[in-house]
Amino acid sequence: MRLIQNTDAQFMLLAGFIISIGLVITTVMFSSVIFGENMAIGEGRDPSRNDIMNLISITKDETREAYNNSTASGGSNALKYNNFTKQMQNFNGNLSKIYALRGEW
Repeated sequence: MRLIQNTDAQFMLLAGFIISIGLVITTVMFSSVIFGENMAIGEGRDPSRNDIMNLISITKDETREAYNNSTASGGSNALKYNNFTKQMQNFNGNLSKIYALRGEW
């Protein structure tokens, strides 16, 4: 009987539980809003790590391909140098097109 009559303590526990759940939900919502805002603001200003790694990979592959093409053609060293230079200049000219597809200069 005493447990049924002591409803004030039960309401205090229930109120504390509801307040703690409300604080957790509010904290999670604010955290997601702040994180989303920071991601939206930071996007586009600095190149991401993946963009830099992709650029390094593309440049490395293109340089290796230019070297292999220039040495496989045979001929004098001047001809090999000219072939390598032409292919690298072509890559340099197309590099701006790669970034133009991303919307950057």
